[in-house]
Amino acid sequence: MQGAIPLIVKTNNADIIATVLAVKAEVETSNKHKMRLVFMGAAEAHLVVSELRNADVGVILTPPRSFPYTWDHRRVCVLCYGISA
Repeated sequence: MQGAIPLIVKTNNADIIATVLAVKAEVETSNKHKMRLVFMGAAEAHLVVSELRNADVGVILTPPRSFPYTWDHRRVCVLCYGISA
């Protein structure tokens, strides 16, 4: 919680990413320490790219060329191979 090592959260869902970013902001406000956070998977990160940029978190896109095989992955950006900040 003091930012010594990053917390890696594995998720593809934009709603979960947004919720974790809100928790990160709350933890940083109460602890007065910057929390290091990395999202792994992040297939829907393109939907919350401005929030990710403002929160200064890392993103590891896996797999590199996602495809929406299930309904839960319907918002995957098949053309996004990277997110530019």
